[in-house]
Amino acid sequence: MSPEEVDALAAAVAERVVERLRDEAVPPSEPTALLDARALAARLGVSVSFVYANSGKLGGVRLGNGPKPRLRFHLERAVEAHASAPGCTAPAAPQAAKPRPRRAASSAALLPIGGRAARATPTANTEETHDAA
Repeated sequence: MSPEEVDALAAAVAERVVERLRDEAVPPSEPTALLDARALAARLGVSVSFVYANSGKLGGVRLGNGPKPRLRFHLERAVEAHASAPGCTAPAAPQAAKPRPRRAASSAALLPIGGRAARATPTANTEETHDAA
């Protein structure tokens, strides 16, 4: 076979392969990847506790039969549910706490804590008690 004949044969085989693949093509299916609560929270821009609290509305799927089955979500279903469900809205962001005003410094003397000042210097009464014993 000459190089031109090999090229022509290869082109013909390639065309037939492409035709068969088109005939047997499978329509694209929905992705089957499941997200955990943390990944879904990041995608939706909400907290993980929000995802757990609204897992039923977001289409959560429990994997396993144990006491704590894993919770997973289909991204497209959860996004759709989050956008359309009336009771499934993210809570408002918490407001920053206002700083408490500082008190003015006082010139008053402070009381000793737990009587530490009294114990630090022995008195005459405590010495007399030990001598009498």
